[in-house]
Amino acid sequence: MRTVEARELSTIKGERVRLPAPDGLTHLQFRRYAEFGVETSAGAVLHPRAWTTPMRPGSWPVVAQGLRRGGRPYPTGGETVLGLPADFLIDPGGQILSHRYGRHAGDQWEVDELLLLAARARRREGRLRGRTTPERPSAPGPAR
Repeated sequence: MRTVEARELSTIKGERVRLPAPDGLTHLQFRRYAEFGVETSAGAVLHPRAWTTPMRPGSWPVVAQGLRRGGRPYPTGGETVLGLPADFLIDPGGQILSHRYGRHAGDQWEVDELLLLAARARRREGRLRGRTTPERPSAPGPAR
C-alpha cells in the first residue's frame, strides 16, 4: 500500500490543505498532480457522460454554491479542462486506503461509495486496535 508523505498542498483556489489530516480520513480529488498518477486526456471532456453530468438537476446547486464562493466555470491558474479526476482516501498515517482514477470528467466516487469506503476503513482501524465495537462504559452510571 502506498504512503503519502506529510505535506501541504494548494487547492485550486490557493488554500492550503494539510496532508494527511492528523485526526481522521482524508478524501482528495485530484486533477493536476502527476505525482499521484493523475493524467490529462481529451477524453476527459469528449466522453458523452462528461457532457451529461452538468445537466443533471442534482449538480446545479453544487455549481451555484461554487460560483457564489468565488469559483469559476472554467479553468484558471494553470488548470486544464482535460484533467482526469482521481479520488484518494488517505488515513492519518498517510496510507492510501483506496483510490480511483476516472476515465472522464464526471467519473468520480459517488457519495454513497465514499461513505462505504470510509466506514470500512474505520472498522478496519478498530480491528487493528483490538476493538470491534465503539468504546462504551462497562456498566451504566448511577441514576441522578
